[in-house]
Amino acid sequence: MLSRVLVTLVVAGAVGFAAGFISKSEAQEDIQWVAPERQPIQRKVLLNGIVSPEARVAFTPTVGGRVDRIFRQKGDSVRIGDAILRVDSPRSRLELLRRQIALQKVTARIRQANKSSSPVDNTPEANIQLDLLDEQLARAEYDDAARTNSESTLRATAKGVLSQQPYRVGDSVSGLPGAGAPIVIVSNDQLRVEIEADEFDVAEIRGGQKALVYREEAPGTAITGRVSADPSLRRPRTAFTAAAFEVTISLESSALRMGSAVRAEVVTESAANVVVVPLNALITERSGSFGVIQKNSVGTLRFAAVSLGLTDNKYAEARGVVEGDHVATGAADALARLRAQVR
Repeated sequence: MLSRVLVTLVVAGAVGFAAGFISKSEAQEDIQWVAPERQPIQRKVLLNGIVSPEARVAFTPTVGGRVDRIFRQKGDSVRIGDAILRVDSPRSRLELLRRQIALQKVTARIRQANKSSSPVDNTPEANIQLDLLDEQLARAEYDDAARTNSESTLRATAKGVLSQQPYRVGDSVSGLPGAGAPIVIVSNDQLRVEIEADEFDVAEIRGGQKALVYREEAPGTAITGRVSADPSLRRPRTAFTAAAFEVTISLESSALRMGSAVRAEVVTESAANVVVVPLNALITERSGSFGVIQKNSVGTLRFAAVSLGLTDNKYAEARGVVEGDHVATGAADALARLRAQVR
């Protein structure tokens, strides 16, 4: 009877040992082991935006009248001084003719006075000076009228592309400052990304931070830029909507199409030569702290509590990890099963 009990105990113990062994083995079957690495890591804010020109010049015709000729249309490239349109201005032509006649009268009077005077003529010096002043004034008024008349041809004030040219032959223009629809020239030499972001996205964004911009058609190729300035408030918070902020990124390359949609990654913080582990190696304890399971060269497992630094979409800076030991990675439930086996 005693021997039968002993045999039963031995068999039960063997089964229990086997069950424990299988349980620990099963806990590791969905686990992959990787070595911690030293590498740089960056914290980024991901945003979407639209490419727009950095330089934008807007102006309107300065002479009143009717447009009688168009030299450039919307979409045309222009350089400084290129004619865009011409305004037929009877008023400016009439004023130029009037000033021309006035100048001719003054110069004729002075010429006649010089002819009629003799070497012994005692013409007062004051009269001579007045005649000269009259001529200078008449010439200045004529030059001013000629300048105004020449401004009837509107010319480009910057190099770029006409993004807005709303005028057609026969349109009336007032010539008053700021009146009428503007002509707009944008420059392809310098582009930027305009972004509307919420208050959570912009919390860590500052002017001067590095940004990487990706085109939809080439998502693997980054164009480098920098945040132009601190985010500015575009729309305040209301009872129904969140606040909106404007973020602009100046680009170092013009290899983008204006108006195209892009994805931007703003680097808000970075660290170099730090120990990182994959995000799927982290275990969250009930206390809210973090840790990883490590395996040394002889296969011994241990749980290592870690403090986190910077994180990106793949890795986390983990302080407290033994660099020579591998860390367990896997799904959360697989790590939880393994954690239950490791002290």
